[in-house]
Amino acid sequence: MSNLNELFRLPLEEFGERLNAVLSPAHAIKSPEFLQGRDTQLMDVRQSLAMKGRHVFIHGFRGVGKTSLAYTAANLIQSPEKQPIYVQCSPDGTITSLVHDIVKQALPSDPTQAKVINESSKSGGLGLWKFNLSAGMRSTIEQGKLPKPDSINDAVELLCFAMERHSKRPVVIIDEFDHMPKSEHIHVDLLIKKLAEVDNLPLKIIMCGIGETLESLFAAHLSTYRYFHTIKLDRLDLGSCGLIVLKALEALDVKIDSTTGWRITRISDGFPHFVHLLCEKILWAMYNDPKRGFLNTGFVELEHYRTGTSTAVHSASEELRKGYDDAVRKYSKNAEVILWAAADDHELRRKSADMYGSYRRIMKANGQDPATSNLPANDWRCRTLTESQFRARIYNLCKDKYGQILSGNGRGWYEYTEKMMRGYARLKAESEGIELYPDHPLEPKRANALLEYMTRERLGS
Repeated sequence: MSNLNELFRLPLEEFGERLNAVLSPAHAIKSPEFLQGRDTQLMDVRQSLAMKGRHVFIHGFRGVGKTSLAYTAANLIQSPEKQPIYVQCSPDGTITSLVHDIVKQALPSDPTQAKVINESSKSGGLGLWKFNLSAGMRSTIEQGKLPKPDSINDAVELLCFAMERHSKRPVVIIDEFDHMPKSEHIHVDLLIKKLAEVDNLPLKIIMCGIGETLESLFAAHLSTYRYFHTIKLDRLDLGSCGLIVLKALEALDVKIDSTTGWRITRISDGFPHFVHLLCEKILWAMYNDPKRGFLNTGFVELEHYRTGTSTAVHSASEELRKGYDDAVRKYSKNAEVILWAAADDHELRRKSADMYGSYRRIMKANGQDPATSNLPANDWRCRTLTESQFRARIYNLCKDKYGQILSGNGRGWYEYTEKMMRGYARLKAESEGIELYPDHPLEPKRANALLEYMTRERLGS
């Protein structure tokens, strides 16, 4: 246990550095050893980008690891003399600002160095460059400034110039494409087409965006699709979530029992962000434990799990917390248990009748008599809604007044509008001691699946 003693006696900042080495709750994963459950997709990205003129578009729900997959792939493809270029789209962004951001990272930040690159390209002093600039943009660089393109042709010319001088095999990650205004999509379409027509341009682009389909992200009737290999990233399978837990804790010589490991993976709902966040907060709970009794066994204790879960709820993104809390606060005491019922089971989209079945099960396990429990009569635990009352409240939670936290299709099917909110609801339920249905689509009807998996991993079989 000497390593464990040393770990939990480190100064706070150094302990944080050790956590950062194995967990990524707030930043993208950038290397394959930490990217769990995405081997197939990672190979798919690499093979697709090996083909001339092809780029990759990764799409899926928020929090499933799109940027981590993009960064990991980019680091494997990018030639070693430089790092991949990473830019984000914004609601007020344009194709001009996007290309300018890329070029700003590709060329030296020191204007005098950018000027040297430009002058050497004119004289051939640093090799035989294939791509050069027009007189106007060359003049801008000679003044120590980076030019902004005035047209798609300018953008192509500037990107070719910058990418050739950046590295032998440059990779650009364009993240949060869903934030790009629809009015700019036609310009993105034209840019991608024109870049595909350039011979011997080694540039590879990986785009990421929140959306179930590429069509939902790109404006209609654009032909950009044929230049992209699309990868839809779904939530992680249960085994891969468990592997994140195992790899992180074992790297720190911390042990975890199968039941606690199972609970972490179950409430994470397949979102790697929540797995990393829960593990981080549990480890901080151990660090802050004044008794330090766990040093005798090396195991995560129940109190660490409970504290970590509660802290994770308060540490979740402000957008998730606010959306959830607003819906609960604006409605009634019943709203939260209805949201828990909506997040029960592994299906993202559920029928109202099935949700009501989940609600009844939660009430059966947690219902109280106000006469003997000292709870107010309007507490959700003291009154079971009828199915018609339940359906009416679901319908209301789909309205703007309650933040449209749920969405319905008008035929009795409902889902969380923001899928990551569903994961937050499960985390909130766990912090309140409410157990939701544990099954996972890849492990149907097998509540002990993760226990078996974790045992196999430890035995190395």
